[in-house]
Amino acid sequence: MRIEARVKGLEPVKRLMDQLSRGKLQAASAKAINDTGFEVRRALQSEMGSVFDRPTDYIMRSTRLTKATRDKP
Repeated sequence: MRIEARVKGLEPVKRLMDQLSRGKLQAASAKAINDTGFEVRRALQSEMGSVFDRPTDYIMRSTRLTKATRDKP
């Protein structure tokens, strides 16, 4: 016994699914990078507070973070 099935018009659906998943993947990776960056920044500020003797606000805010975007991860 042999069963065959043919599906027509599947290519546009495949392209659409690929485009949708690619955009969500980029957004999720940007969010993960940003979350990690902010966590590292908090850890650095905490460490600077314990290492430096009376650090000023200027020193404590000196760590900069450039946020990742979906287009620039």
